[in-house]
Amino acid sequence: MDDEQQRRPSGSSVAHAYGNALARQWAPAMPRPLTGGFLTTLYALRTLASADGRLRYERDGAAITLAQIAAACRSDQKDVRLYLQAAVAAGVLAVVEDGHGQGKTRGRAVMYALLLCPTPDWERAAGLVWIAQQQKKERRAAAAARKAAQ
Repeated sequence: MDDEQQRRPSGSSVAHAYGNALARQWAPAMPRPLTGGFLTTLYALRTLASADGRLRYERDGAAITLAQIAAACRSDQKDVRLYLQAAVAAGVLAVVEDGHGQGKTRGRAVMYALLLCPTPDWERAAGLVWIAQQQKKERRAAAAARKAAQ
């Protein structure tokens, strides 16, 4: 499927088109650091999204929570939060205005929307993931050193 076919509306849902782009174009082009939990998160987002591409329940419009996304990915919530930030940085996910700012209030479900980006910035996303992984390793090493010193 070429870029023109991908952009052309075919009558299918946003989630379906997102899944096609993910499997056919994006995943093969991703740097290696993104092919684990990040890629799994993108597939889970595609599965959880409504037909219009928003991560919400059709029946009441409530946003799907971070805990529910993490459960679908079988990942830690902190890791999933990082992957969501990286997806926003890559341009394949957006935070939807919820009337209460940009959804940055703790304890409030943030609504996301899938974006069909013709050229995602995977290097930017990989940089965010790599930095967070390095910080996590440093914290673990420091905790192990403190424990060994006791």
